Amino acid sequence: MYDDYEVKKSFKKGLISGIVPVLIIAVLVNILVYRNMTSKRIEVSKDTVTKINKISELIDDKYLFDYKKGDIETAIIKAYVSGLGDPYSQYYTKEEFEQIGQSAAGSYCGVGVYVTYDENGRGIKILQVIEGGPAEDAGLEEGDIITAIDGNAIVLDDFDMATSPLAGEEGTKVTVTILRNGKEKDYELTRSVIKQNYVKSRMLDNNIGYVYLAQFTASSVEQFKNAVEELKKDGAESIIFDLRDNPGGVLNGAVSILDYLLPEGLIAYVEDKYGNRKDYNSTDGTDELDIPCVVLVNENSASASELFTGALKDRGYATVVGKKTFGKGIVQSLFALGDGSGLKITVERYFTPNGVCIHGTGIEPDIEVEYDKDKFYEDGTDTQLDAAIEYLENH
Repeated sequence: MYDDYEVKKSFKKGLISGIVPVLIIAVLVNILVYRNMTSKRIEVSKDTVTKINKISELIDDKYLFDYKKGDIETAIIKAYVSGLGDPYSQYYTKEEFEQIGQSAAGSYCGVGVYVTYDENGRGIKILQVIEGGPAEDAGLEEGDIITAIDGNAIVLDDFDMATSPLAGEEGTKVTVTILRNGKEKDYELTRSVIKQNYVKSRMLDNNIGYVYLAQFTASSVEQFKNAVEELKKDGAESIIFDLRDNPGGVLNGAVSILDYLLPEGLIAYVEDKYGNRKDYNSTDGTDELDIPCVVLVNENSASASELFTGALKDRGYATVVGKKTFGKGIVQSLFALGDGSGLKITVERYFTPNGVCIHGTGIEPDIEVEYDKDKFYEDGTDTQLDAAIEYLENH
């Protein structure tokens, strides 16, 4: 089960203008029907078939430029899925599907950055530069805006498609255009294997432990556990979990971490289109949160981050500080299609232990605090983190 972040807008991908013969429609139908389902097939209306044939004849007879038949087939399948009107459901080519699997496992081949949408629509914003990666070596910085990749301007209606060119085979090169301080500059990066460390931790004053979690993946679970164990060993008497800008990730990663933190009880539950319910419970009986804790969140804390936050809040184990979360309370699953490609579709809603589905609404913090960017860039002051520290010092 896979759960990830998308931009909070009602994106509708445009229909693709490439059209192909009826034979390709037949291939499309066969590919999109998951082999373990029933033998039900998609019906294409006679009018649609006639129109496709006519357009195909016109392209063959009149179209000026060369084109690749495979590119048009891929475009048709992507447009078919986009017709759901769901920005979280997508078709992936073989190459894209491989990259998703690598990222979920905690390693991939790319340039070494965590990215999100730029709030001003200028491109993709770098949230973090991974230590030792090509981006760090080239001098890219947190807050840089990627406006183009290999000369192609970033299109913000599909986050996965916009960012996928950053990944690729080891040793290959990619050029990114960076906007910084109002000026653009090109950087040529050589892709390499990135082993991602999703967790950072340290001790703060007054025996307050601090854990930053960038994303929920298979590898982040062990990293998170090790960080908490070290902090408690070092004498942490309270702890801050920083999930700001955490887009989510693998649902089971969040569940595993919560199972580690919480005593027996409900973590969350999901329901599918038929109302079938599945509970996720903490089963190990341990209680690692025997000390006060705070969860730091912001507008970009989404999906599995919200599941984590909702579980700790509903069960009374954490105070939430920051801004209202993103509001993604639905779950996607990945399906392999047999030829290396894959399909991601929305399959369930999830609910916090108190039965709240936060999709479209988010989680309100117990203590609302604005993040003062100017103050941070002026002297490094993190107003939200300071508020979390102040709360723990007084409770």
